[in-house]
Amino acid sequence: VEFSGNYLHKDLSLQNSGISFWPLLYVTAVQRMLLNGNILENGINTGPIMGIDGPMQFTGGNAIVITPTESLTYQGVNYQFPWNAVQDVTFQNNIIRHGASGIYIAGQAAQNSSVVAQRLDFENNLIYDIGPQWGVGQGLLTLTLNGPGPTQFNHNTFLGVAGLGPMTLNVLNGKF
Repeated sequence: VEFSGNYLHKDLSLQNSGISFWPLLYVTAVQRMLLNGNILENGINTGPIMGIDGPMQFTGGNAIVITPTESLTYQGVNYQFPWNAVQDVTFQNNIIRHGASGIYIAGQAAQNSSVVAQRLDFENNLIYDIGPQWGVGQGLLTLTLNGPGPTQFNHNTFLGVAGLGPMTLNVLNGKF
């Protein structure tokens, strides 16, 4: 899959509407994907994202969410997708700006899951103007949880992160 030269944004007039928003880009099941030369802006949010089964953790205000999904419960029925994977994803030459949070990577849909995000490569991206002025979010450039497989961040530029000082990456159990 190639996703190149696109402009993804949210209307700023909705920022104080009380509506909760999904991320600009949500990657849950893909193999061999190139995201190149895109602009993602106005990753705004005013509260927790409501999923099918209730509030979702850590997704509010993120421009990008990457997490493999192996199951889904909808109207009391549990659907299983053990074949789903997020792997071999290259994110390069993109701009992420004006958002409550940057990139959220959950290496596994749940702890000890058999489905793991792996071989993620972030190169030559510009991420700036991230912080609470854009709504509810962690205000982090990247947040990585639950042990993704090999992940690389090479030659990226991070600017204008409100209230974080020098911190750019928050990694919990990641392999970099």
